[in-house]
Amino acid sequence: MSALRLARLSAASAVTAGMLLGGTQLVVGQMAQARNTAMTSSVVLNVRSSPGLGAPVVGILSRGARVTAIGSSVNGWTPVRFQGHKAWVYTSYLRTAREVTSSTATAATSGRAFTTEALNVRTGPGIDNRVLTVLAKGSRINLTGRRDGAWLQITLDGQSAWVNNAWISTTAGSSSTVAISGRARATADLMIRTTSNASFRSLGDIPRGTILQLTGKRTNGVAQILWQGRPRWVNSQYLAGVGSTSTTAGVRAPATIGVRYTTTSLSIRPASTGLRYLYNVPTGTALRVTGVVENGRAQVVVQGAVRWVTAMYLSGNNPAGSAPLAHTLYSGGDLNTGGSVGLNSLTSSAKTVVGVVRANYPAISTMYGVRSDPLPDHPSGHAVDVMLPNYRSNADLGWQIARYMRAHASELNIKYVIYRQQIWSVARSNEGWRPMADRGGDTANHMDHVHITVN
Repeated sequence: MSALRLARLSAASAVTAGMLLGGTQLVVGQMAQARNTAMTSSVVLNVRSSPGLGAPVVGILSRGARVTAIGSSVNGWTPVRFQGHKAWVYTSYLRTAREVTSSTATAATSGRAFTTEALNVRTGPGIDNRVLTVLAKGSRINLTGRRDGAWLQITLDGQSAWVNNAWISTTAGSSSTVAISGRARATADLMIRTTSNASFRSLGDIPRGTILQLTGKRTNGVAQILWQGRPRWVNSQYLAGVGSTSTTAGVRAPATIGVRYTTTSLSIRPASTGLRYLYNVPTGTALRVTGVVENGRAQVVVQGAVRWVTAMYLSGNNPAGSAPLAHTLYSGGDLNTGGSVGLNSLTSSAKTVVGVVRANYPAISTMYGVRSDPLPDHPSGHAVDVMLPNYRSNADLGWQIARYMRAHASELNIKYVIYRQQIWSVARSNEGWRPMADRGGDTANHMDHVHITVN
């Protein structure tokens, strides 16, 4: 009942050992203990310089990429060898990978193929293996027909080597060979779109910090990129230069002195000067202020990042039309009432969400918190599922709760909200409620509950 495949979500605790993801056993907790164990990433995954969500991102593992675990897991994070150095990845997104031999590699396409980009050729299947050479874009290669995860075996100068299949095409000069004009870093979790128009199909989200290759084409507010060898599109508003540090994880935000409310719809800006803005927030939005004012703009902290808003439109009082929050703070008692489970082990922000729901929506009796799940939201205590009574005839109640949480996301330290197969996130708030892929049943599609994830 949790949400996005976001590799950068908080990892305060590990997923219970033995959970399955797509039928593959995950390596969690004390399972990732062996030194020099071959591992495979089950999703697109951030690689960090130290164990923790606040550590800088030093690279990205593609789905199926192999790395070598070089020590025991620490609080849900596994040390790996990455580009010759020690780095860390979230354990729940790793699975064991058998050593590749002639008997364990799976069958794949054999014969002639071509590189769609300049491509590293490695001694083994995984980015921790030594680079033998770099093939130019459009180079012809010979596939042996052996595959390991996202890696294909080739023959090079009479010896076996490995390349990543994301940059391989079986057709010379195919449409996948797109000229690259530059690179950019995603400043938020970004949806990969098949087209630039409204009829696009979502290919899923990539995590904040991903480095993208740009073709230089922009239209309808989206930028064309080369993704897994094919031209795709992303929201151009959430792209920054690769050298930019304004949104880099691990930069400590200044202390805040209190909360102020917007008295009108207000632009959230990246700097105290200039016309550029990131998105707009509605009247009554609570913002955490630092007390710094420059050029008529007040410095605020939003989702851990320094932002700026026009100071004259902030007030210490909640403006008319924005209902005040009725907070029920956790006082040490048992929260697991009315059939609720897993609420006592939630983070303090998540417990506040539970108190707000109970104070404002007496029809809600059951909520779920900490539980086993392949994604970290629930196991780490950062997610609450608000279960709706008679949900098929109670959609209006669900929307009241979902919109309330959205309106007060800053006060409640909320990261995103999901309801009825739609998601709203602080990072992409100006896009409103975005559709999600069909996951099957009503629970998987969040029809019978509102999912709330906090920071």
